[in-house]
Amino acid sequence: MNSTPDQPAPGPGPEDERPAVPPVPPVPPMPPLPPAPAQGAQAAPGYGQQPYAQQPAPPAYAQQPYAQQPPPPGWAPTPAPAPRLWGWSFGAWVAVGIALGIVLPVALFFVANAIDAALNDYSSGIALGYALIAMVVVAVAGIVCMFFARTRGLGTGLLISVAATPIIVFGVCVAVLTAGG
Repeated sequence: MNSTPDQPAPGPGPEDERPAVPPVPPVPPMPPLPPAPAQGAQAAPGYGQQPYAQQPAPPAYAQQPYAQQPPPPGWAPTPAPAPRLWGWSFGAWVAVGIALGIVLPVALFFVANAIDAALNDYSSGIALGYALIAMVVVAVAGIVCMFFARTRGLGTGLLISVAATPIIVFGVCVAVLTAGG
C-alpha cells in the first residue's frame, strides 16, 4: 500500500482554461466620396456640400453663448490684488520695516546713553533698558501690522529686524570677546 496520497491525473486544469476572446468585429466600409465638382464650377474651400450627407453640420457658436453657462463647481472669481500703501511695493515696505526696526532702538539707546552720561555720569545703565523696551515695542508693532493687509510688508520688516538684532549683537560680542584670546 502506498503511503502518499493519490495525485490527480495530469490533464486540463484551472490554469489551462483561458477565457475565450471574442472575435474582432469587422470594420464597416467607408461611405463613398462625393463626386468631384464639374470642370467649370469652383467651390470655395470649406463651403459646399457636406462630404458625408448622414453627418449633421456642427452647431454654430452663436447658439450656445459662453456667458450663460454656469461656472464649474468650486469656482470663485479671482480676488482683487491687495492695495498698495502709498504706491510702494511689498518689498519696499519690508525694507522700511527693517530700517525702522534697527534705527529706532539704536537711536533710543544712544539718546538714553547721552542723557545718562549728562545726568548720572554713566552710573545708572538705563540706556540698555530703554533699548530693550524699544525692541519690545517694535516687536508688538510688527505683530499688529501683520493683521492688516495694507501694513503687512512693514510688519514683516519690523519682525525681521527684531529677529536679526540679537544675532548681530551677540555675534559682535562673541567676536570681541574671543579676538583677544
